[in-house]
Amino acid sequence: MSKTIKQLADELHVSKTAIRKKMDSIPDFRKNHTETTANGVITISPEGCKLIAETLQIIANSIPQTAEITIPLDVWRTLQAQLDEKTSQLESKDLQIFGLQKQNEALTAALENTTSSLQASQALHAGTIQQNLQAPKEKKTSRFFGWAKKHKE
Repeated sequence: MSKTIKQLADELHVSKTAIRKKMDSIPDFRKNHTETTANGVITISPEGCKLIAETLQIIANSIPQTAEITIPLDVWRTLQAQLDEKTSQLESKDLQIFGLQKQNEALTAALENTTSSLQASQALHAGTIQQNLQAPKEKKTSRFFGWAKKHKE
Protein backbone atom coordinates (compact mmCIF):
# COMPACT_ATOMS: atom_id res chain seq x y z
CA MET A 1 0.00 0.00 0.00
CA SER A 2 1.28 3.45 -0.90
CA LYS A 3 2.20 5.86 1.89
CA THR A 4 2.48 9.59 2.13
CA ILE A 5 5.81 11.20 2.97
CA LYS A 6 4.52 11.98 6.49
CA GLN A 7 3.33 8.41 7.07
CA LEU A 8 6.69 6.99 6.00
CA ALA A 9 8.61 9.57 8.05
CA ASP A 10 6.55 8.72 11.15
CA GLU A 11 7.07 5.00 10.58
CA LEU A 12 10.83 5.34 10.18
CA HIS A 13 11.14 7.96 12.98
CA VAL A 14 12.73 10.55 10.73
CA SER A 15 11.64 13.95 9.46
CA LYS A 16 9.69 14.55 6.27
CA THR A 17 12.71 16.51 5.05
CA ALA A 18 14.91 13.43 5.47
CA ILE A 19 12.49 11.41 3.33
CA ARG A 20 12.42 14.11 0.64
CA LYS A 21 16.25 14.30 0.59
CA LYS A 22 16.46 10.51 0.20
CA MET A 23 13.92 10.64 -2.62
CA ASP A 24 16.07 13.25 -4.39
CA SER A 25 19.34 11.36 -3.81
CA ILE A 26 18.15 8.12 -5.44
CA PRO A 27 18.26 8.41 -9.26
CA ASP A 28 14.79 8.42 -10.91
CA PHE A 29 13.11 7.68 -7.58
CA ARG A 30 10.32 10.22 -8.00
CA LYS A 31 9.66 9.05 -11.56
CA ASN A 32 9.55 5.35 -10.68
CA HIS A 33 8.13 5.25 -7.13
CA THR A 34 5.89 8.28 -6.51
CA GLU A 35 2.49 9.52 -7.60
CA THR A 36 0.78 12.83 -6.91
CA THR A 37 -2.91 12.70 -6.01
CA ALA A 38 -5.52 15.15 -7.32
CA ASN A 39 -5.16 17.28 -4.18
CA GLY A 40 -1.35 17.44 -4.50
CA VAL A 41 -0.36 14.80 -1.93
CA ILE A 42 2.71 12.78 -2.90
CA THR A 43 2.40 9.04 -2.26
CA ILE A 44 5.27 6.58 -2.33
CA SER A 45 4.84 3.04 -3.69
CA PRO A 46 5.54 0.06 -1.39
CA GLU A 47 8.75 -0.66 -3.32
CA GLY A 48 9.85 2.97 -2.90
CA CYS A 49 9.07 2.83 0.84
CA LYS A 50 11.19 -0.29 1.14
CA LEU A 51 14.05 1.29 -0.82
CA ILE A 52 14.08 4.41 1.38
CA ALA A 53 13.86 2.32 4.56
CA GLU A 54 16.80 0.18 3.43
CA THR A 55 18.84 3.26 2.53
CA LEU A 56 18.15 4.87 5.89
CA GLN A 57 18.89 1.59 7.70
CA ILE A 58 22.30 1.34 5.99
CA ILE A 59 23.10 4.86 7.15
CA ALA A 60 21.88 4.08 10.69
CA ASN A 61 23.99 0.89 10.80
CA SER A 62 27.12 2.78 9.70
CA ILE A 63 26.94 4.99 12.82
CA PRO A 64 28.50 3.32 15.86
CA GLN A 65 25.84 2.68 18.50
CA THR A 66 28.18 2.83 21.47
CA ALA A 67 31.22 4.95 21.89
CA GLU A 68 33.63 4.98 24.76
CA ILE A 69 34.68 8.42 25.85
CA THR A 70 37.72 8.98 27.99
CA ILE A 71 37.74 12.11 30.12
CA PRO A 72 40.94 13.29 31.81
CA LEU A 73 40.74 13.16 35.60
CA ASP A 74 41.22 16.90 36.10
CA VAL A 75 38.38 17.66 33.65
CA TRP A 76 36.17 15.12 35.40
CA ARG A 77 36.92 16.68 38.81
CA THR A 78 36.13 20.17 37.46
CA LEU A 79 32.84 18.94 36.03
CA GLN A 80 31.99 17.16 39.27
CA ALA A 81 32.73 20.33 41.28
CA GLN A 82 30.48 22.36 38.98
CA LEU A 83 27.75 19.75 39.31
CA ASP A 84 28.05 19.82 43.11
CA GLU A 85 27.83 23.63 43.10
CA LYS A 86 24.75 23.60 40.87
CA THR A 87 23.13 20.95 43.08
CA SER A 88 23.79 23.11 46.15
CA GLN A 89 22.31 26.16 44.42
CA LEU A 90 19.26 24.16 43.40
CA GLU A 91 18.71 22.97 46.97
CA SER A 92 18.99 26.58 48.16
CA LYS A 93 16.41 27.71 45.61
CA ASP A 94 14.10 24.86 46.66
CA LEU A 95 14.30 26.11 50.26
CA GLN A 96 13.55 29.66 49.13
CA ILE A 97 10.55 28.49 47.16
CA PHE A 98 9.31 26.45 50.12
CA GLY A 99 9.71 29.53 52.37
CA LEU A 100 7.78 31.68 49.92
CA GLN A 101 5.01 29.09 49.82
CA LYS A 102 4.78 29.14 53.63
CA GLN A 103 4.79 32.95 53.61
CA ASN A 104 2.07 32.94 50.95
CA GLU A 105 -0.04 30.60 53.08
CA ALA A 106 0.36 32.90 56.10
CA LEU A 107 -0.59 35.97 54.06
CA THR A 108 -3.62 34.16 52.65
CA ALA A 109 -4.76 33.22 56.16
CA ALA A 110 -4.31 36.84 57.33
CA LEU A 111 -6.27 38.11 54.34
CA GLU A 112 -9.10 35.66 55.04
CA ASN A 113 -9.11 36.80 58.69
CA THR A 114 -9.26 40.46 57.66
CA THR A 115 -12.04 39.74 55.19
CA SER A 116 -14.17 37.98 57.80
CA SER A 117 -13.59 40.85 60.27
CA LEU A 118 -14.60 43.37 57.61
CA GLN A 119 -17.76 41.40 56.82
CA ALA A 120 -18.68 41.28 60.52
CA SER A 121 -18.08 45.03 60.84
CA GLN A 122 -20.24 45.72 57.79
CA ALA A 123 -23.03 43.54 59.19
CA LEU A 124 -22.88 45.38 62.53
CA HIS A 125 -22.96 48.74 60.78
CA ALA A 126 -25.91 47.64 58.63
CA GLY A 127 -27.75 46.55 61.81
CA THR A 128 -27.13 49.95 63.42
CA ILE A 129 -28.43 51.74 60.35
CA GLN A 130 -31.51 49.49 60.33
CA GLN A 131 -32.21 50.30 63.99
CA ASN A 132 -31.88 54.01 63.32
CA LEU A 133 -34.31 53.78 60.44
CA GLN A 134 -36.87 51.89 62.52
CA ALA A 135 -36.63 54.13 65.62
CA PRO A 136 -39.25 56.90 65.85
CA LYS A 137 -37.80 60.23 64.95
CA GLU A 138 -37.93 63.02 67.48
CA LYS A 139 -39.30 66.21 66.15
CA LYS A 140 -36.52 68.74 66.09
CA THR A 141 -37.25 72.34 66.80
CA SER A 142 -35.08 75.22 65.93
CA ARG A 143 -32.83 76.65 68.61
CA PHE A 144 -34.91 79.78 68.92
CA PHE A 145 -38.17 77.97 69.51
CA GLY A 146 -36.46 75.59 71.93
CA TRP A 147 -35.21 78.59 73.93
CA ALA A 148 -38.57 80.27 73.82
CA LYS A 149 -40.31 77.13 74.99
CA LYS A 150 -37.96 76.79 77.96
CA HIS A 151 -38.44 80.39 79.05
CA LYS A 152 -42.19 80.31 78.67
CA GLU A 153 -42.60 77.74 81.37
